[in-house]
Amino acid sequence: ILSVQQGVTTAISSYSTGSSTLSDSYFDISGLSVTLTPSSGTKCYVSYTVNVGGESGYNFGIALFRGSTQIYLGDASGSRQRLSSFGAIRDGDTVLPTNGQFLDTHGADGSTAVTYKVQMYVAEPGRTTRVNRSHAHSDSRTYGQSASQITVMEVAA
Repeated sequence: ILSVQQGVTTAISSYSTGSSTLSDSYFDISGLSVTLTPSSGTKCYVSYTVNVGGESGYNFGIALFRGSTQIYLGDASGSRQRLSSFGAIRDGDTVLPTNGQFLDTHGADGSTAVTYKVQMYVAEPGRTTRVNRSHAHSDSRTYGQSASQITVMEVAA
């Protein structure tokens, strides 16, 4: 391991297309971005955990990016979105820890900064997805506050 960078968010954030008919939207998750300058010939091991809640019966996705390029994604299949992680919320009290790990050949030359970031995919118009809380989020000891993270480790080849 040559270097380690981490981004953490304990903030509660919400992502929605609003009442518009806009769908298939990707949103940066504040705090879940890491920039480093890896050496030529190394690789970057990227790990993330995003705690996601939302409305009952709602699906969500997580997308991992290197710069503006989506990496670590599923194969193309019909009209399905190519995502790093995908989940379905069946209860508004649910928070799903969504995880992923990926070893990336970044292509940097030792003088170029590389940014890795996690984005939330919102598929349905008018629906809201939340980070670090459930949809219900009652003020009760039976509900928790969570944290989400992205960690990038530069590893020697």
